[in-house]
Amino acid sequence: MCCGGRKRKKHDYDPDLPVLRADVWPARHIPIFNGSMLLGPDRITYAITFFLLGLPAIFFIAFTCADIFRYVHWSAGVIILLLGLTLFFANIYCLVKVGTMDPGILPKNVECYREFFAESQTLATEETAAPIEGRFQTANRITELPQAKIVEVNGENLEMKYCRTCKIFRPPRASHCSRCDCCVDRFDHHCPWTGTCIGRRNHRYFYFFVTLTFLLCVYTTASCLLQIGMLISICMKPAVDGSTAPYHDLDFGQAIFTSISLSPVSFIMLLYGGVMGLSVCGLSFYHCYLIGINQTTYEQINNRYKRRRNPYEKSAWNNFKEVLFGPIEPSLIHLDQKIIFSEMVEEERIRKEHDHDEIIQIDEDSDELT
Repeated sequence: MCCGGRKRKKHDYDPDLPVLRADVWPARHIPIFNGSMLLGPDRITYAITFFLLGLPAIFFIAFTCADIFRYVHWSAGVIILLLGLTLFFANIYCLVKVGTMDPGILPKNVECYREFFAESQTLATEETAAPIEGRFQTANRITELPQAKIVEVNGENLEMKYCRTCKIFRPPRASHCSRCDCCVDRFDHHCPWTGTCIGRRNHRYFYFFVTLTFLLCVYTTASCLLQIGMLISICMKPAVDGSTAPYHDLDFGQAIFTSISLSPVSFIMLLYGGVMGLSVCGLSFYHCYLIGINQTTYEQINNRYKRRRNPYEKSAWNNFKEVLFGPIEPSLIHLDQKIIFSEMVEEERIRKEHDHDEIIQIDEDSDELT
């Protein structure tokens, strides 16, 4: 069993030869294009999101824009079409970015890679971790590990909790996502509609995606209202000759019913855009509020700063600038690079011996104080 309690298929990788990190990635994401992009575990709902955006866009162009070309003016149709396409492709771009980039995944301990490699003498002599009553049993020693480390951030003491799944001390704003089976820095939430977690590196694209979706719904609803209103005005005009009489000289109620029957797709699009817009509107403003106070959804729901000051909060402008327009930190997992597993094991052994010596020194210092 590997991290997360899931069985993994063992491959015949030689631990002394280089192998691409993406091929031995111990989480539920699927690396594509040699690790340059990641697909999250909710790939079906991610595809449904594209469908829910793409199909209405086709209907909007084929029916709503076509009627505006026909009944209003070609220049009005061109403007509405170009603005709609701009919003649509910007929305799709943000959806692709948020769903295929590393959200801020923290590298797992080397032990999580172990199940991908064939058994060898090199690996057999190394430690295999298993938490036992607060201790971590290894092949050559029992190491006492604290459940958390205390770090100071802008004058506030925060905890770096130990993740038993990834076997790392994670930063204060990080959290483990059981759905993705990894720790994510500045974890906000797991979004099934984007197929992955929302974290430090893709939060801005999630916010832009939600906001653009809301604007696209408003734009679609307004355009459909314009088209239906134009058909109503045509139906209420006097008939020019007998051939057009059935669609003219109508009162307001009859004109509404006739316009809907003449363009049912635009009426459905009007309802669809209105319902979707109302649902996404609240989400957009909620995340706008969270960015303004520099909190994540996870922190706000769990009242992380209810009894203490938020050490990350700045002015509203600086909070927005940091989250939405600041530089994106480089990925820490480097799935497009090659690794040599035996060297990873040796580096991990040296690091754990250093941590063990630090813990012993802390114990000795505390004994001297007492």
